[in-house]
Amino acid sequence: MEAPPDVKCPNCTSQMGPKDVNGMTVFLCSNCGHFVMNQEAFNKLVNLQVEEHTHEVPEEESVHCPGCNGAMPKAEIGDGGVDVCHHCHMVHTDRDAMEYIATNENEDKTILGFVFKLDEARNIHNAQHIRAMTNTLVNSAFVLYKNGLLLTSYSVNTNEDMDHDIMGGMIMAITDFVQISFKDFCQDSCLESITFKGKEIAFTHGDYIIVAIQVDGKLDDETRAKLDSKLKEIEANNKDYLHSWSGDVTELGSTIEEFSSILLPLKG
Repeated sequence: MEAPPDVKCPNCTSQMGPKDVNGMTVFLCSNCGHFVMNQEAFNKLVNLQVEEHTHEVPEEESVHCPGCNGAMPKAEIGDGGVDVCHHCHMVHTDRDAMEYIATNENEDKTILGFVFKLDEARNIHNAQHIRAMTNTLVNSAFVLYKNGLLLTSYSVNTNEDMDHDIMGGMIMAITDFVQISFKDFCQDSCLESITFKGKEIAFTHGDYIIVAIQVDGKLDDETRAKLDSKLKEIEANNKDYLHSWSGDVTELGSTIEEFSSILLPLKG
């Protein structure tokens, strides 16, 4: 896909980064999770001619192509919204739309593999993006449900052997051990930090979610406050859902993207 040097997200105008997903070049937005890809590749992937579903929308309701900056007609594929630039042959959409198309409009379930690979690529992209933008070197981050189940994570070291689910369980075991061992001294407090040889695991606690971030150095108070604020916002938006969640990660669907946004304050 011929793309401009700077690809701005049509949804939020943040910088997008190119990633290879199943042999296709996809430009990912680390801020909102939307992506842009070649129209021909998209048509082949979903087994549809997306241009046959397009219709013009009012200027104020349209997004603009990152290639030519022209208004992008919208294609409605069931409940899956897709924006198409006929001039640059680009398609803009998000994970929700792809998941809908995969489960409702396309009998070839290989598209679900693309969605999962897209999640993986976005996690890697986020890790690299955050590492470049923050003064604190973030090595890894984990978003965990209060019972220890891993909701989402990323690591700068994408080749590490440690399974993130196992790592998440170990982190919860450490926090539980500290809370039990020092219960007489921290009855109303939660573990906030573990430091060792110039590294820190910083914790942010909500009513249902715990965020653990492993950094070189120490997480500054301003970033910690931003993380705490974002965590409270996400929990407020999903309070009923989190309160009654069965623990089955497959039930989360696209909600996992909202949990991933807890980590956005790390971008400064």
